Amino acid sequence: MQIRSLFQYLSIALALLITTEILAQQPIQQRNPDALWMSAMDLWNKEKYAAAQKAFVELEAFYSDESSTRMADCQFYAAYCALKLYNKDAEFRFRRFIELNPEDPRDDLAYYLLAKNNFERKKYGKSLEWINQIDIKGLPKENLPDYYYYKGYSLFKEDLYSDALLSFSKNL
Repeated sequence: MQIRSLFQYLSIALALLITTEILAQQPIQQRNPDALWMSAMDLWNKEKYAAAQKAFVELEAFYSDESSTRMADCQFYAAYCALKLYNKDAEFRFRRFIELNPEDPRDDLAYYLLAKNNFERKKYGKSLEWINQIDIKGLPKENLPDYYYYKGYSLFKEDLYSDALLSFSKNL
């Protein structure tokens, strides 16, 4: 009798294990994209950028057939994660985001983030290339003081002193 009940318990446990394994192997197309989105944003908010980037890239594959705002969101956040992680493909990802979403309101923020990234790496000429593409009307107001500082300092380092002074004066 005990052998039979032990056999039943083992059979049930094995069936549960197999079912769980099969469900865990679902392709991205069979998963709930809203749940994946919430998970990716939760990881982003917790500053777990590597895991968040992986989730956003997975979601890009899900939305690949659609030209939706969610697809643009995935591309933007995957690029932003790459930037936060200092990945070499961050600039490529932002360029692709800007190219595929030319009317997106975050384009100016993407230019700003690329300018800031180059500024922090002391690539002032490259920083100016990105700064010059920014329409400051599209930039969040909290970024304006840094924008004028990055611009002024980069201009100064490129020996454009009068332009640098003008940019610094807008930061007062």
